[in-house]
Amino acid sequence: MDLHSPASLRLYSSVSVTSALFCNKDLFKLCQAQKHRVGWVAVQDCVAQQVKFLGLPQNVEVNIQELVQPLGDQIRRWLCRHEIVLRKKANLYNKLIWTAHALIDYKKTAENILRSEELDPLSRFNLACINAIVDYINLSYANVKNALDKDIKRCHRKNRSCSSYPAEVKIWISFLAQPDDEESITNVFQTVIKNGNTALARHFITKIKPDRKPELIKQLTVDVLSKTRSFNPALLLFLLSQMSNQQIMEVFIENAENSLLRFLEWPLHNYFMNLANKLWEFMSGSTFLAVVQAIVQRIIQHHAFPEYLSFENPYIYVDIFKSFWLCSPNEYRRLCISDMISPVFSYVFSPHNLHYAMSHLFNDVSSLEKIDELFFSNAYAVLHILSNDNKAAAIKSLMQNYLPSETLRTDFEDQYQIFTARYLDIYYGNIEIFD
Repeated sequence: MDLHSPASLRLYSSVSVTSALFCNKDLFKLCQAQKHRVGWVAVQDCVAQQVKFLGLPQNVEVNIQELVQPLGDQIRRWLCRHEIVLRKKANLYNKLIWTAHALIDYKKTAENILRSEELDPLSRFNLACINAIVDYINLSYANVKNALDKDIKRCHRKNRSCSSYPAEVKIWISFLAQPDDEESITNVFQTVIKNGNTALARHFITKIKPDRKPELIKQLTVDVLSKTRSFNPALLLFLLSQMSNQQIMEVFIENAENSLLRFLEWPLHNYFMNLANKLWEFMSGSTFLAVVQAIVQRIIQHHAFPEYLSFENPYIYVDIFKSFWLCSPNEYRRLCISDMISPVFSYVFSPHNLHYAMSHLFNDVSSLEKIDELFFSNAYAVLHILSNDNKAAAIKSLMQNYLPSETLRTDFEDQYQIFTARYLDIYYGNIEIFD
């Protein structure tokens, strides 16, 4: 599994256009939007609208629209990490540098901003500390040391944390005081991994003794794979680059569920099926169900804000779900149907017996078995049920669209309404659930 293949020219150009549209806005006035997803969706929607006004060929516009959401997320995370440093207005246009995986290169971006000389000396030092620009740190530390010491001592006297400085500044001050302390360096390396700082991880790993690296990197990789909201794909890619292919597969096999879930993240999703195909024999039924649920949740989330319709997920995760479902072992699909689909049918038609209800909806008594077989071989049918909020409407449309019309009874509509009445009353809030 090649995780370091170069990006295509098409991706590079699309990333450049999308990034320029984001940075053309005054993003630093959007502090609340940075912290709340709904607000940031509004920013992404504005960018997506601008794409439509560029008059690009349709295939190019589609490529760029596909990147609005994932690149927007990258920019939001970058802004949040640098919020303390970049409180003053700074021009980001043409400043963000992107890697081959369409991730922001934090260190090169920081170097770009430093060259522009838009920030005051202390902010530049803080920026250098966050992004491990060692030459600048060594060059400027003497000039800012007195101001730093004064502020930090004042914070200590008032018994409060010094929120004016990012945590990385304290890490560097500690390191510069004891640059050769092996135990201290190991602790610093573990801390920056925990904080998700790839730039500092790249620097401090060079300070770790070679005999300690393999086991330490393996354990930290497992820790990174276990993260959810704070997961950093760039950090995982860096740690994997420090391991052999055999070591990488050992970690993936021992942590199959977390590995698959993390590989649903942008841009690792491009390698998801490659990884899944290597892990089928090491995957448990519960892992399969967890991954199915995670993919479905991602599909639902992309439609969670109906008022913002300018950009949509280009069905990337729908395609992933289809491939994952159809490539999975038969017993896993049966398990999913049994655990996630059949209970939905039973609940929708409750309190009626499911087979009794089917006999009043279909002319063919074997229709329920045909529906089961449909789920087994048709990923879209499974997704149709799992991703729709109104299960009664989803099941009805599935029966009407996927089964031959002659199998439906002439009074299908009336009978379906009767047998799903209780579910619909609960769904629309007409009655409360007590059981």
